[in-house]
Amino acid sequence: MATRQERKEAQRKHLEQLQKEHPKVDWKDMAAGMQRNIDFEFDVKDTLGDDIWQKMDDAVQSVSSKTSSSDAQASLAEARGYLKGYKELEDRFDALFTGVGRDTVVLADDISAQARV
Repeated sequence: MATRQERKEAQRKHLEQLQKEHPKVDWKDMAAGMQRNIDFEFDVKDTLGDDIWQKMDDAVQSVSSKTSSSDAQASLAEARGYLKGYKELEDRFDALFTGVGRDTVVLADDISAQARV
């Protein structure tokens, strides 16, 4: 399993490759978002454990297979539910996923899955 720093380095290399392939695109916002996601992942793992993170990740990833917005939102609510009682993590989850729909999750999964170590 990769460490936080290894994941960040893999993302950095992946974004460098994307920048070479698409030089007219500014990837700074995407890079910052990916860094926040990695930090969130490892903070959840450090606080609640790998098992809870995996359940959350499965729920978020299932959003891409949902055919309705309400089903997608239910999956995000399930993921958020694992953070109950951890206000700071709940707030960060909300900041990352409020207003996120199925298309955004699919795009993020397509971009980030290639860079996972």
